[in-house]
Amino acid sequence: MAPLLQVENLRVAYASARGALLPALAGVNLALSPGEILGVLGESGSGKSTLAAALLNLLPPNGVIQSGSVVFENKNLLRASPRELQSIRGARLSSIFQEPSLALHPTLRVSQQVSDILAAHSSLTRAALREKTVDVLASTFGSEAPRIARSYPHELSGGQRQRVLIAQAIACQPALLIADEPTASLDPATQREILQLFRQIRDQLGLAILFITHNPLLLNAFADRILVLYAGRVIEIGPTEQILASPQHPYTAALLHSLPLSLIAAANAQTSRAGNISSAERALRLPVIPGEPPDLSLAVPGCRFEPRCSDKMSICTTAEPELISIGQSHSASCFKYSATR
Repeated sequence: MAPLLQVENLRVAYASARGALLPALAGVNLALSPGEILGVLGESGSGKSTLAAALLNLLPPNGVIQSGSVVFENKNLLRASPRELQSIRGARLSSIFQEPSLALHPTLRVSQQVSDILAAHSSLTRAALREKTVDVLASTFGSEAPRIARSYPHELSGGQRQRVLIAQAIACQPALLIADEPTASLDPATQREILQLFRQIRDQLGLAILFITHNPLLLNAFADRILVLYAGRVIEIGPTEQILASPQHPYTAALLHSLPLSLIAAANAQTSRAGNISSAERALRLPVIPGEPPDLSLAVPGCRFEPRCSDKMSICTTAEPELISIGQSHSASCFKYSATR
């Protein structure tokens, strides 16, 4: 099956006030199949939000695409005209961002905000728009849909506002949904509800989801594959179960090791046994990854993770490792797996 989305050698930089180009993405490659959920994982500054904006061709004015292609449904979005992009965004390719209170218009009722999306991409009559809006809201709110439709954003909880954004995103039944930290501002219980909703709409509509997060636990039993970003580079990609159970890149392993044991046990158990975590485990000091993410404005040779890596070798200071296949559909960017080390 041909990929729904194919990204090749995507390089993005931001122009500073002095005109210097500061790199943000350095040769990102990825492919996404129809109906697949791909989790994009990384800490702040890794390039996750830049990736989302570049895929939508919605970089800020100082964003510069230096090279690469973003082919969605056989069209390179980086070469598409503004009119072509307008017809694709919201209809075939939609997005959800992390702060719904900023994304929704404060003075418009929810029904109008969903209806406006439908009207922009169809020629439905007013009556048909109303009917379609009710159907879309029912798919995300169930029996609460009539009340939600009449509400203004300030009358809703954070989880409800996020469901409105999801309703907007799926209104035109897109093929791909890009969700950038959509649960970051929600409590854990509401996060689980939103993740269940994402899986539900994926199964119902058959759409693919690119789900961006800094929390690996959200991807457990949710994403089909995980792509790990560090300093603008893809350092590991593979099936979710493999990466969470046996991470192969030192950064991925360190990232998972820094999670509280109680949370890891709860995510793995997903049963009442999660409540039996010992007090000793809860008292353990939370591990951290030593050092800081690199300053991307400095052209430093070698692996970007080398200064923080416990498995570093001499070659890591002089060369940048390539993604190397280490198993079925699993690759990591580390000289541990290279014959040239």
